[in-house]
Amino acid sequence: MKTLKFDFSNMGGICRMYAIPPSCIRRVRKDYMTGLYYVDFRNYDNIIFIPIYADDTFYFNEDQSFDNPGDGYSINIGGVIPKLMFENTSDISILERGQWYVLFADNNGRVKLAGDDEVRLKFLTHKTTGTRAADRNQIAFTFSSIQENPTIDITPDDIDKIY
Repeated sequence: MKTLKFDFSNMGGICRMYAIPPSCIRRVRKDYMTGLYYVDFRNYDNIIFIPIYADDTFYFNEDQSFDNPGDGYSINIGGVIPKLMFENTSDISILERGQWYVLFADNNGRVKLAGDDEVRLKFLTHKTTGTRAADRNQIAFTFSSIQENPTIDITPDDIDKIY
């Protein structure tokens, strides 16, 4: 018999995030002994680091569904880029027009890669100044896709190579 394990030392949220264009990844390989995957990078030149702003604004959701062709996984990874800044205009435009892998670490130390060879994530934005001075002037964003497979666990060493 198998038993699910629980770890009650549990924190929500994401602590690091990178948008990676397909041209930067040579391959993703699996270590069958550990079950972890490793990302072999071709280069780091066009990877976009998205700093985490405020503890309550970054999230990851993966919803499994089943339909006629089989399992599907709806992936949503989102957050907030504070203040509509001119200095970010070019990078935001690149993100909006590209297709991405997203490598991220959660606050429990788990590193995951979303996107695969068949399906990559699309960067969608909602820009707002708010209506009151106390509101956030921001770009709320979501990386989204529907994939045949769930996100994969990546060795934590791979995210450390980037930063």
